[in-house]
Amino acid sequence: GKKLVDASKDDLKDVFDDDDEDEDNGDFEELCSWLKLQLEDRVSSVKLSKRLVDAPAALTEGAFGMSPTMRKYMAAQAVAQEDEFAGFGGAGKPTLELNAKSSIVVALNNGDLTSDEAEDAAELLFDVAALTGGYELSDATAFATKVTKLMGQTEIPPKKEAEPVEAEVVE
Repeated sequence: GKKLVDASKDDLKDVFDDDDEDEDNGDFEELCSWLKLQLEDRVSSVKLSKRLVDAPAALTEGAFGMSPTMRKYMAAQAVAQEDEFAGFGGAGKPTLELNAKSSIVVALNNGDLTSDEAEDAAELLFDVAALTGGYELSDATAFATKVTKLMGQTEIPPKKEAEPVEAEVVE
């Protein structure tokens, strides 16, 4: 039979056995290291993913890590017992997996990592991965500010003028 695995877990070595697709991902080592430094208080590691297709990034847990929902339950329990994680030990940080084929990741990889824009992009990349993975944002106001700034840079085409319609008058 088939083995059932949780796709949100970090360790999916058995699922991706295709060694014939040995892509050179060394080009992204600098980006992964930089992102790890930028997000060091929120991620345990940053690596390239084989599983992502459309999304630029995703957060995954270790084989025995807590899901986002379990983290919420544990945090609520900790508040009730006034003990961080209620004696169950701290929750490990998730791993940030990057899609090397995503235009966003490629643009970040080819960009100036010392710029403020790169720092904002790193934060947005993490926050979007967190939101789509079911995690809660630590600073929703900062996220909204960055998204609003990004929306302000978007060019929206002007209104199209309605073309005159010729109509026949039938008597």
